[in-house]
Amino acid sequence: MRERLPGILGLLRDLAQNSMGLDYVRTLLRYLAQAASIDRLSGEELRQAVTQTLNGGDELMLTIAEQWEQQATERGIQKGIQQGIQKGIQKGIEKGIEQGEARLLKQLLTWRFGSLPAWVEAQLAGAEPERLEAWAKQVLDAQTLDAVFVEGNSGTDNS
Repeated sequence: MRERLPGILGLLRDLAQNSMGLDYVRTLLRYLAQAASIDRLSGEELRQAVTQTLNGGDELMLTIAEQWEQQATERGIQKGIQQGIQKGIQKGIEKGIEQGEARLLKQLLTWRFGSLPAWVEAQLAGAEPERLEAWAKQVLDAQTLDAVFVEGNSGTDNS
């Protein structure tokens, strides 16, 4: 490829004189740049061949490099969006599970002890999952509603 590149670019010199030809040259240069890595042709060698053979070769290579940078940026943005969506879905699932646990505990407490005072509602609304689990275990053995929330049992204070 190193040996044939100046000849290929020389044939394209005439094509580059009109606007459509310039599009063809850009397309070919993009292809050559991708193929260069396969053929172990460095980006610098490709740039030198283009600038030596084509008028405005430096500008063409700069334009192509800017396009590659834009494409890489767009791919990075897309990947970031996908990761953000995945994280959002995961957090949503976790939040839904927490809300379901709190709702179930509230139902268990109501079935066992009757209507719940406001302080219990407040405790359940702001509780971490570990705390909800500890209280749920206490529902099985506690004789009173207050006993479910005793500090020694769950690490909280009901006042």
